[in-house]
Amino acid sequence: MKLKSMIMKSKLIGKYLLLVFVLVASNTLAQTEIKKVVIDPVSGNKVDKSESFDWKYAGKTYYFSSYESRTSFKMNPQNYLLAKCTSDKKSVDLVCGMTVNMEESYQSKFKDKIYYFDSYVCKKNFKKNPEKYLKNICAPIDSIK
Repeated sequence: MKLKSMIMKSKLIGKYLLLVFVLVASNTLAQTEIKKVVIDPVSGNKVDKSESFDWKYAGKTYYFSSYESRTSFKMNPQNYLLAKCTSDKKSVDLVCGMTVNMEESYQSKFKDKIYYFDSYVCKKNFKKNPEKYLKNICAPIDSIK
């Protein structure tokens, strides 16, 4: 009877250890597959860099969710870049790329200019390292050819 009880306990412990191993392995795998998500400048969709259509323009790489988005951008990049710069009541969050209603946004002042953010977290990240995010500003109209 004791032998049978010990065998049952060892099988149960074996199943438990196997379950723990599977959970740890799947969690490790999930952490290694973290996606780098960016915003498609044409559609506004979020896109994983590794699964995107990319194209380099004016020294910067842009990522697209579809071949059609990339083609539209290639035909007239100014339309998509300038649209983000010239809206009266909307702005683009330099951290996450979201379009932001300026009246309902989080704001941060840097070098006498006000920047608008979709969330407090984006504002906080900008304040930590503004120069990093200021690279995301559109070029002046006369510099785009």
